[in-house]
Amino acid sequence: MAPKHRTPFIPGQGPLGTPSADATPEELARLGGDYLERGQLSDAVFALRLALKRDPRHAESHYLLGEVLAEKDNVPGAIKEYREAIESDPDYADAYFGLAWALETQGQLSEAITAQRKGLSLDPENVQNHVELGTMLFFAGNLDGAASTFKQALFLDPENAVAHQGIGAILFEKGSFEQACEAFRKAIEARPDWSLPHHDLAMALSCLNKTASAQLQTRIAQQVEEREKLREQADQIVLEAHREHLKGDDARAEARVQEALAIAPDHAPSYRMRGMIVASREDLEGAVPLFERALSLDPQDVDARSHLAWALEQLGRLDEAEEAIRGLLRRVPGDSWAHNHLGWIRFQQGRLDEAIAEYQKALSTNPRNLNALYNLGSALIELGEFAEAIGPLRAALKADPADTEARLHLAWAYEQQGEWEVAIRELKQLLELDADDVDARFELAWSLEQTGDQEAALKLYAEVLRMDPEHSFAHNNLGSLLERRGDRRGAEKEYRLAINADPANTNAHHNLANLLAAKGDRKAALKQLTAALEATPDEHELRFSVAHLLAEMGRLKEAVDEYQAFLSHFPDDAIARHDLAATLHELGRLDEAAEAYRQALELDPGFVEGYEHLGVLLEEMGDRHGAHEAQRTAQRLARIQGDRR
Repeated sequence: MAPKHRTPFIPGQGPLGTPSADATPEELARLGGDYLERGQLSDAVFALRLALKRDPRHAESHYLLGEVLAEKDNVPGAIKEYREAIESDPDYADAYFGLAWALETQGQLSEAITAQRKGLSLDPENVQNHVELGTMLFFAGNLDGAASTFKQALFLDPENAVAHQGIGAILFEKGSFEQACEAFRKAIEARPDWSLPHHDLAMALSCLNKTASAQLQTRIAQQVEEREKLREQADQIVLEAHREHLKGDDARAEARVQEALAIAPDHAPSYRMRGMIVASREDLEGAVPLFERALSLDPQDVDARSHLAWALEQLGRLDEAEEAIRGLLRRVPGDSWAHNHLGWIRFQQGRLDEAIAEYQKALSTNPRNLNALYNLGSALIELGEFAEAIGPLRAALKADPADTEARLHLAWAYEQQGEWEVAIRELKQLLELDADDVDARFELAWSLEQTGDQEAALKLYAEVLRMDPEHSFAHNNLGSLLERRGDRRGAEKEYRLAINADPANTNAHHNLANLLAAKGDRKAALKQLTAALEATPDEHELRFSVAHLLAEMGRLKEAVDEYQAFLSHFPDDAIARHDLAATLHELGRLDEAAEAYRQALELDPGFVEGYEHLGVLLEEMGDRHGAHEAQRTAQRLARIQGDRR
């Protein structure tokens, strides 16, 4: 069960289609968001209003509708929708930020500041919105509050050009021109292609009577401003290219990127956009240098860094992907996507505890991060924490009821806890969404089998095998059902088909060997297990079965060797140690047998049969007192365990 890692920065292509008649508000909200990203605002409004017709309190639909109305310059309408989103979900940080922007646009600065502060109380590591609050406070005349807010932004992101510029503007207003110059220089260093700090530095130098320096800086500012205008033109063209890319017209998108680069040859977003186009063709090796080129031109291009990390991870270059993500987190601390992506890398490296910690960080800054919810549930299942996995998986499904992978993992979690009826309900619902999901059909068969509905399970296993004739586990489980129904011939056939499909299917090897032994053909059973062990030497459970079969066949010395080999990997297995003791006992190696029995009983002090066998052995060794004590203990435990039953 590998976690799913959606690709939020490499969107799908092609037409979005129309909403189905029974689409949920969550599905409609996602469709509306996709339309918004493509610039299809009328389609977005239709999808989102339909979502709100079905659930008038659906917070995300209200928020997204506010975003659409803001794009259409209907700011009063956007304010209404942002407020509706907040009323439906008072912890919706993005809705507060949207409301703050809209109120500021309407000149309601005091109310905007209040909304922005509330959003930051919910998302305190959001650098951009600290900067926005600082700007609002500056224009409200609260210079000390603005300075404090800009400093908080710089604490989170020391290279944030806008925060340095804000500090410079405050110092300039207070007449601290030398310090203002230093702040403006830091803004220029962080973002040399931004004209405003160049102009403000020229003004501060002029106030210090550094006329020549001021004049030089003014000329530099004018040059930067000219380049800035060209870059703004290129930005607009790349935005249009992005929309063409989302519509699936990469030829037109590429042509638009070429236009942008003709205007601004060192335009980072153009290289990022070209990388996205190349990546969508599954040429990740070609995309990586384009994302790297974008970053070399603009180290603060967060999207380019995100794309680069994604591409590197897809190529299996995990160390490089991790470094790219850490670079992103240095610039955007607390970024939910970055923490989720870092968790996914940790998961692939087998570092599950660290992966879970990263997923939890992702959710602490964005509780709606569906990828992180899903991945957290997956990681908890891998750790065997099935009850804990249910919460995040249910949250993911609440936001996206059509997420079949999350529903399958949820069913797995319920299966592992023996809650078969709940698992069956989830799996049936999944198959209503995707009737061709082979894994869901197999799991449903398994769950029904556990509830005793063998007929339904047989039918479903047969359906799985029609859909996927090489499904090893379906062959094995079908064989097990047939064997229980007395069809040994059919069972043997299915076990062999399971092994042919997957030679590492330990269960199928065991089941076939047990079937052969039950038919009296122990030699064939041993041959089967030995061949399986040679093919999969790390499947140590096979070695235990080999040892047991050798002991039954009277090949006691070989059995001892196999038991000892098994115990070298699982020293705390009481049953294996007891069986080793019994085999040593039969060989006449009494002292070794007694020690092995005692070790087995230390591991499992309630093992009645172990005390009985130890008693018999001690009697043979002449230790009547020890034998008597062992037998008394066996009788006492048998009474206790019998009473409990």
